[in-house]
Amino acid sequence: MVGVKQGSASSRAPILETQPARLLRWREVANLTGLGRSTAERMAASGHFPSPRRMPGTTRVAWVEAEVRAWVEARVACVD
Repeated sequence: MVGVKQGSASSRAPILETQPARLLRWREVANLTGLGRSTAERMAASGHFPSPRRMPGTTRVAWVEAEVRAWVEARVACVD
């Protein structure tokens, strides 16, 4: 959590809270991006899409939501 020191000139500023990192499973990634799984894997291997992270203690993988959303925003910016 990010806060403001008491007694400072900006002590009336709102306290900003950061959101915890959220992990997305493939279905959510596909819904956000419109990509097929093999396309996303190929793009991740070439560095053009966020790579999935292995979830500790399992064989599952997940993508960091902020990275996927940043990729989507970059694609939208390219279209404009």
